[in-house]
This record gives sequence, structure tokens and C-alpha cells, in this order.
Amino acid sequence: MVQRLPKTAAALLLSVVALVGCGLNEPREALIPEATPTIAPFFRDGAVLPVPTVNVQFAPTPTPIPVPTPLPPGSVLASRDTRPDRLAERIREVPVYDGAFHPDWTVSQSWDMQFNPASRNAGFADRITFEGRGKAAFGGVLFGVKPSHQGLYERKQVLGIRFRISGGAEYLSRDSLIIKILGSNTYSYWVEGDTSVQFKEEVPPNTLIFDEIGLRGLGLKRDIPPGVWAELDLWLDDYDRVDYKYITGIVIMNEPDFRAPFFIDAVHLLVER
Repeated sequence: MVQRLPKTAAALLLSVVALVGCGLNEPREALIPEATPTIAPFFRDGAVLPVPTVNVQFAPTPTPIPVPTPLPPGSVLASRDTRPDRLAERIREVPVYDGAFHPDWTVSQSWDMQFNPASRNAGFADRITFEGRGKAAFGGVLFGVKPSHQGLYERKQVLGIRFRISGGAEYLSRDSLIIKILGSNTYSYWVEGDTSVQFKEEVPPNTLIFDEIGLRGLGLKRDIPPGVWAELDLWLDDYDRVDYKYITGIVIMNEPDFRAPFFIDAVHLLVER
């Protein structure tokens, strides 16, 4: 989530080769067709996920990683790839929310959060997204697995979480939201008060079993400008502090001083094939 000819053909050829060579080692912005050509290097390092049909001349072609659904015209998708062994060929994306909820998932247990799962307020009339707005400090959108679920979301198969985030028409601070995963050793769906996951060793008091990570911790280097979408990956091998059997929920909370609208789209589990 390199556009950089002269009097002779020889000079032309040398210029093109030089430009291509210079771009091979630089992370690149993935631009949606008709997007505003704004440079948005949100992430620390790694290759950017490509989006099909990008009008960039002399750009090297990285290993393609499918993007589940195209973003609306006028938006920019920025992302990173920190996977050391290039997992693109080994994963499939299982939807949680992508303009509508998968039947296995619900946000009915969210708290202190005003939300609209079918919002058109992100500024794109042809695209529905999830809009949230915290009503209190640490209000939470809880994407939870329903008791009536048909799929089984086992931790041993789920490698990570991928989602898109934006502030719509406003800037979205990298210190605005907090992400955490929920799991269980007893239930394959979310249950309030589930204490089946515990540390096996002694830890300092008040240590969270499931860590809370801000957008900054997921790699954002600066705030997300208006009209821009950032695609974030949370890899569970780096995240987990404990062992558990099932993924039961994904939580997105607002920081205490952040009460502006934010938009979520294309929430997927990254599952091993």
C-alpha cells in the first residue's frame, strides 16, 4: 500500500537504464488508478503492496500480492511487506468485513463507540466502508466471532490480520487508534469474561495477555492525509505473548483524546493455505 530524453538514442537508452536501476532498491507507493500523485511513505521499510493497472513508467515489478477489492478513484493505498520469506504464495485472505460483514462476524458487542457499518461518508459515493467515532476514552469496535459461526478460526492457521484505515476527509493521526487481537483456549467464538488464556510463567502485574498496539506500532511513520487509505498488517507471530487455540475477536479502540470519525475497510484474516 520512479517517475523520473536527450539528443541521441544512446543517451535515451542510458537514461532509462539509470532510472530503472535506481528504483530497484527503493520502497514504492502503490497508487490506485486516477489517484492524486501524492507521495505517502507511511512505513519504515519493506516493499509496497502493488495494485493492478498502475501508470508508472520504468517501475520495477515486485512479486504481486492480491488486493481483495480496488479502492475508490481518488484514493491512495500505502502498505508494507515485512514478511521475511515472502508469504504471498502461501496465504489466502479470509474476509471479516469488506463493505459488509461475513456472516460469522458481528460488532454487536462494541462499547462507547458510535458506528455505521454501511457508511458513505469516507467521500466515495460508490464505496461502502465502516465508520467509527469514539464516544469516550478507549471506546472499542469489537469485530467478534458469533456463536453461530460456520468457519473455525484456529490460531495455528491464522498468520495475521490485514485491514485498511483512513480519516476520510480529515487527517488521521498515527496516535489515534489502538489495535488488539482476542483469543480463547475454550471457545471458538467471542465470550465476554473468557479467562481461558493465561500466562504460563509469572509476569509483572497488569501485564496484558493480548497486547494493545497503536498505528505507530504497526509501522506508520506519519499521519494519514485526507483521502488516503493505509493498509496495515499485524503478524501474529510477532504479536502473541501467549498460546491460544482460536481467534475470537479484533478490537480497534480510540485513544482518549481522539474523537473524530475514522473509516475501516477490507478487514481480512491472513490464513495459511
